[in-house]
Amino acid sequence: MPLPLLDAAQIACLPKRAREVVEYRKSGLSLNHIQGCPLGCAYCIRHTYGLWDENQPQALMTDAAAVDELVNHRLTDWTSLSYVVVDVEGNGQQPPGLVELAAVPIVSGIVGEAKSWLVKPDQPISHFARRIHGITNEQVADAPVFGYIEADVLKALDASALIAHNAHVDVGVLRRKLGNWECPEVFDTLKLARRLLPGRSTYKLGPLVEEFDLADGLDGEDQPHRATYDAIVTARLFVHLAGRRALEELRDQPPGGNSDDTPALF
Repeated sequence: MPLPLLDAAQIACLPKRAREVVEYRKSGLSLNHIQGCPLGCAYCIRHTYGLWDENQPQALMTDAAAVDELVNHRLTDWTSLSYVVVDVEGNGQQPPGLVELAAVPIVSGIVGEAKSWLVKPDQPISHFARRIHGITNEQVADAPVFGYIEADVLKALDASALIAHNAHVDVGVLRRKLGNWECPEVFDTLKLARRLLPGRSTYKLGPLVEEFDLADGLDGEDQPHRATYDAIVTARLFVHLAGRRALEELRDQPPGGNSDDTPALF
């Protein structure tokens, strides 16, 4: 027996993105998997909300379950979480050492004030790393060692979720330096940009900042590849990507695009 069409009242109660799916196909069958569609199909509600098994992508929900999901499911406002955006800069040595760290809060969807620390590394900053971020050995000669600022860093990291661009780099550094620190849920703006902004030739932070004019008002000591600058523009990028999307749409899914952000310093 075919599924009944959704009536106007039911459609009006759906989340915006779900309404777009229904309006596109004009029937309850808009919930169905389109035969042969790629996993990123914009018109498959099961893929849109991740209602499929990554290991068995064809094992989708039944038609009736998909209708029920659309009608009854209520999505979460992403601003309901508190976030901290982090960026780290290193000394270019092996094993890597931390020389600068910045943390920027996002609360109720609003980007807050950055906190940053210069850190004296165990080994000197390499010439290569110095060319990237501009931090000299003289600048960190009188900086505190990480243990001295650890409590302040942990306080700054107290949030529901952590955000970074190419996040595995920053998270890896924090885990090494903070020992028993429990990392919260992570949102990687590199992966998000690849998924939500398809078709770009690169997803490096610099080109995205330029495309969306995310560096407005940042001048003086703030510059690309310094922790404060990168954390602020990453925070702005996340807010831009999040827009009116639901939290469920931002949570990690298999990204597309090419891997063009291989870490340089860590």
